Amino acid sequence: MAYFEAGHVAANSCLVVQDAPGELFALLTSRMHMDWLRVVGGRLKSDLRYSKDVVYNNFVLPPIDDGQRATLAELGQSILNARALYPDSTLADLYDPTTMPSELRKAHSANDDYVDRLYRAEGFTAPDERVALLLDLVKARSKQ
Repeated sequence: MAYFEAGHVAANSCLVVQDAPGELFALLTSRMHMDWLRVVGGRLKSDLRYSKDVVYNNFVLPPIDDGQRATLAELGQSILNARALYPDSTLADLYDPTTMPSELRKAHSANDDYVDRLYRAEGFTAPDERVALLLDLVKARSKQ
């Protein structure tokens, strides 16, 4: 996920969130959201396929106050700042697990830990725990 300046055209396989706020970027780039994507998203060969209807619209956001919203925006900006340190690198380069820059890894780790605790104070120890909680939240939302 990335921000683009006006004038860019998204290809047919891309999804766009117009004027996305920083806190949404932080939530969507979190380990919580990526674990959700891995379970409910589709695949083309081994590549993940993101769907607005299945993945985005069904990802239950935690209730957050203005202070938490601001912290999320700061954490998201930290990720973008870490990426900006490597202007000649593509996202594929930056997110190669064997060569990911330490600044970017640290920024994501801080974001991931914060987002986990928005959903559950004690955090999570495994992806299955995150997905199970999200599925419970979806189920509870559908009963309302």
